[in-house]
Amino acid sequence: MLEVEVIADDLAGAADCGIAFAAAGLATFVAFADAPAPDRIEALSVDTDSRREPEREAVRRARAAAERAVARGARALYRKIDSTLRGHVGPELAETLPPSPIALVAPAFPATGRTTVGGDVLVHGVLLERTEVWRDARMDVPARPAELLVRAGLRSRVIPLATVRAGTEALVREIERHAAAGADAIVLDAEREEDLAAVARAGARVARPVVWSGSAGLARHLPVALRLTGDPARPPAPRPPATGAVLVVVGSRSSVAREQARVLADEPGVTRLSLDPGALLAGPGSARWPAAELSRALAAGADVLAVIGEEPQGPERGRRSRRRRRGSSRPTRRGSAASSPPAATWRARSSARSAPPACGSRARWSRASRSASRTRRPRSRW
Repeated sequence: MLEVEVIADDLAGAADCGIAFAAAGLATFVAFADAPAPDRIEALSVDTDSRREPEREAVRRARAAAERAVARGARALYRKIDSTLRGHVGPELAETLPPSPIALVAPAFPATGRTTVGGDVLVHGVLLERTEVWRDARMDVPARPAELLVRAGLRSRVIPLATVRAGTEALVREIERHAAAGADAIVLDAEREEDLAAVARAGARVARPVVWSGSAGLARHLPVALRLTGDPARPPAPRPPATGAVLVVVGSRSSVAREQARVLADEPGVTRLSLDPGALLAGPGSARWPAAELSRALAAGADVLAVIGEEPQGPERGRRSRRRRRGSSRPTRRGSAASSPPAATWRARSSARSAPPACGSRARWSRASRSASRTRRPRSRW
């Protein structure tokens, strides 16, 4: 039985949420590139790969994924969103939300420094709109979740931290009060893991069907709240043999990811390669396609760290990386020049400023989808 289906807008998010359910003992599958899910799975995490797509295409993919979840009879639906609200959070959630359930939205991910207080998203205590990640994303929507959802046509309310911490019964009453008043989505504050656990417990007891929406932070608490433990008769999945070299690829341009890469490069036995984004975009036909270089490095037996868009080009050992940070230098060949990596670009969504959201005032589902939700799984919670 498919207990829960996750719909994510990128592969990292789909995998993060899949891990949460796999760790709880559920047979879990992460699907991308339209890969069919195997039979007898209990948690399915789907990557729609829509974060960088234009809004209209992103909404289409979200709607199609939600309708497939209904047809598969998923008992719970989790709409995974980025903890820093990147992508088409509002329109995709509006298109995922069926007519009767209410969305409980908790984007906080305390383990990574992302919290929600007073309806504001904070990154290590800094308002989201003032952070590097928000500037680099070049978002043209509000940085407050409730305002972002209102812009997508959802009637939204915020439940503050004090209410989240007031106990399960009080939180359930507040959620149901907002739902009875016509709210489509409720944004819940969370500053600690205990807050997310409280949100999960309360949501599991709400009488009205719920669509869950959050980062991987909230997903970690759903198995306990929904009492999802997996099939005890199912044998444990075999572990892959831990042999051979490991390839780690870092494509994010955030300072956090780059610092993580620098720390990893310092580990013994790690070879670092810097990959040219232009060569990757050009495809296998490019003269600078890095497959051969990666193969040689892995064949040598070392673990390989491949960083996209970082100079210098070519392999480096962690020892050399340490020497550079300590201020030492090496002579540069005459005529050589350092070049700055190209700035990260996101697809412009300027058309959204002059046109109404593609999702309309409310998501519209097909009659067949509604029928499937009524007949296939009477136990469905959404």
